[in-house]
Amino acid sequence: MKINADYRLDYDMDDIRIQKRGADGWRDLAPISETAAMVWEGLERGVERARLIEAVVNEFDGADEATVAADLDALIAQLT
Repeated sequence: MKINADYRLDYDMDDIRIQKRGADGWRDLAPISETAAMVWEGLERGVERARLIEAVVNEFDGADEATVAADLDALIAQLT
């Protein structure tokens, strides 16, 4: 999945936000979690779904693969 060039992540201290480019510059759309940002960056790099799931499971103790897979699919649906 390729991220549209008119959208980006903005990191400001502990906050991560999705921004959209407009005629007057970048504007904030929504805050996202650290996990969602990790998935976003993976999608930008072309990481396969299975590898994203594996990365999230490995990053967070107690995360089970089925839940992560369902959450990943829901996030991708929201982003598209």
